[in-house]
Amino acid sequence: MTHPFRVWVCVVGGCLALVSQGGSADFRSSNVEYLGLPDGQGFTPAVDIVVVVDNSGSMGLEILSLEDELYDHLVGPLITGGADARVIVVSRHGDNAGESICFEAPLSSVPAGGCASPPAQPGITDIFKHYSVEVGSHDAWCLLMSTFDGTTSDEFGLAPGGWIEWAREGALKVVLMVTDDGVTCGVYDDDDSVALGTAAATAIDSDLLALSAPHFGTMSNRSYVVHSLVGLMENTIPNVPWPPTAPVTASSCGTAVSAGTGHQAMSVLTKGMRFPICLTTEYDTFLNHVALDTANRLPIFSDGFESGSTTEWSMVMP
Repeated sequence: MTHPFRVWVCVVGGCLALVSQGGSADFRSSNVEYLGLPDGQGFTPAVDIVVVVDNSGSMGLEILSLEDELYDHLVGPLITGGADARVIVVSRHGDNAGESICFEAPLSSVPAGGCASPPAQPGITDIFKHYSVEVGSHDAWCLLMSTFDGTTSDEFGLAPGGWIEWAREGALKVVLMVTDDGVTCGVYDDDDSVALGTAAATAIDSDLLALSAPHFGTMSNRSYVVHSLVGLMENTIPNVPWPPTAPVTASSCGTAVSAGTGHQAMSVLTKGMRFPICLTTEYDTFLNHVALDTANRLPIFSDGFESGSTTEWSMVMP
């Protein structure tokens, strides 16, 4: 059964409805807003958006930009479009002066303006969960896995068994990796090189799939995609994300520590997108792309999950 996902692309002067059947779109304008609309057949696709944010000292402005744009340009459009979206943040909760992160309403229960002096704990809601742990420059992937089952604990004890308590089996996992550095933790080391970044991604992917097939899928049928907001150089058109067909690059953007080749390779492997973390005023554009990509994926993913197909659903993506 095919479930169309209608996407409204709106610019000054009117809106155009596009019906997605799993294809892709060229979505370049930073001034474009869009809403997906359900098809009226009772289809409610589920997506867990797992946001992992580096808390190191160089991340202050990047964190502020993400706080400002995440709901308006990714989460909100998907919810309005009929998706059953849930956000799970893995990063230290707190104020920006300490490179911690805090989200306000309508995403969390913290009132507008409340993150100027953050409450003691995150504002958990039905759609927003926050697993508070300090993410360093290089250990994001190790922490994503060690917090999944609570091996590394949440400082507030909101999910003693790990963020698996909030994640849903059968929901597409959209991992948004946000860091200006590379991967060096445990057995993973991208060493700022393309070859080692690709090797690190192969190892990370294998470990994620072994961690929980109901959440991350299998080698032949992954149920997660990684979008990387990392330190790579800008695309030819600067505010257009790099597609998964573009090779991993070791060239970095101006304010980044490294190009994050391991993160990039995870996006290439899972057919996600990459965007320069240096372009803090363009996060809205990148998140618009992620929302549209997710809208394209959800009907296809849900069909495959419901049918038990072992065909890799993501193969239809560009």
